[in-house]
Amino acid sequence: MYPIELTRDKFAALGKEGVKELVYHTASEFYKRKEEQLGNEMMGRIERFAVLSVIDEKWREHLRDIDDLKEGINLRAYGQKDPLLEYKKEAFELFVQMLNEIAAQTLSVAFKLYPVAQPVMEPRRVQRSRLKAVHAEAQSAYSSSAVQSQANADIEQEEVPKQQPIRVEKTPGRNDPCPCGSGKKYKNCHGKAVAAR
Repeated sequence: MYPIELTRDKFAALGKEGVKELVYHTASEFYKRKEEQLGNEMMGRIERFAVLSVIDEKWREHLRDIDDLKEGINLRAYGQKDPLLEYKKEAFELFVQMLNEIAAQTLSVAFKLYPVAQPVMEPRRVQRSRLKAVHAEAQSAYSSSAVQSQANADIEQEEVPKQQPIRVEKTPGRNDPCPCGSGKKYKNCHGKAVAAR
């Protein structure tokens, strides 16, 4: 953020409204420059992230506050106040407070957040194709069978075996026929052993 140089004399000359205008103008200029620097698409992403993350956080806090309010609202009856009316009034005040906090914190996050450049990782396919190209060059350059067998072993080690899916068998219900083929109900056949555990 750009610093705002404001002396006592300048503050007195501008007045309350003038200071508001100065802060608003400086913030707007900073935001426009940030948008020019990052681009419209990236700035849109930052704004969406700021809005969604702040709403998520503040809504959770609001729900906790409402739960706390519910727990203690019956004590208002001791003060000769209707608990239902007090609950409605205080819940509305909490909601308005949450909306104000969302607006303020969203602005704060959008102003402060900058994207971090991440190193680009090559996909495994590209790495393997490069390895095979190096292997092919090595085969043409060296005719020695020892070198070729070592290069082949290196490539075989690089390839990752495919993971097999985990299969979960469905357990039969108590009244289903037993899967062993006896014709009895599961609970009267192999299900007895399961029930005994």
